[in-house]
Amino acid sequence: MAGSSRSRSSDTTGRRCVALAAIVFLVLPGCSDRDQTAHAARSAVDRYILALASHDSQALHNLAIGPLSDAAVLGGDVLRVGVVRRIPIHTLDSLATVAATELRECGEAWSQASAQASPQASPQESEEIADSLWLRRRALLRRQTLYANALDAARRSANTPADSVDVCRVRVRIRWGGPRVGPEPVDREHVVRVLAAQGGRWIVFSTFLRQDDPPAEPI
Repeated sequence: MAGSSRSRSSDTTGRRCVALAAIVFLVLPGCSDRDQTAHAARSAVDRYILALASHDSQALHNLAIGPLSDAAVLGGDVLRVGVVRRIPIHTLDSLATVAATELRECGEAWSQASAQASPQASPQESEEIADSLWLRRRALLRRQTLYANALDAARRSANTPADSVDVCRVRVRIRWGGPRVGPEPVDREHVVRVLAAQGGRWIVFSTFLRQDDPPAEPI
């Protein structure tokens, strides 16, 4: 009986090992692909930061849509690479259309509020309404610019139209210095967004200070 129990236990252990090996075999290739994609995204951001620090305008043109002004950039480094997500082009196009519509409607409301005071509101309240709409318009402008640049980057990433793009959000620290900054260099945290069409190269399409980075799910 003891020998039979040991045999059954050994068989059970063997089956578990085989199952575990099968799971590892299935999962590791996917993990490897994701790791390689994230590494490629990080490499693109590293090259972008290097181009900013070396004031290489040609490299910046090739690497980014609407890059930062590089005049005061001394250097920088990547802090964290986010999850790489695959987004259908039609989804990106829809997001850009909605963002443009919201920006236009907010701009019209802000213009009206700035041009004439509301009869139901005091002058101070009217000014506060206009200021609030101006702040909202500025936030919407950032988001609309982000989506428009993403579409532009998708077109530049590959030679042929793509059905989807991989996008990644990367936190970086950039060191600023020189006469425009002050006597001491300043480190500021930024959010860099980068994308690549399937089979295409990675392109930076958005760079904002972390506190100004617009909420732009799913990218």
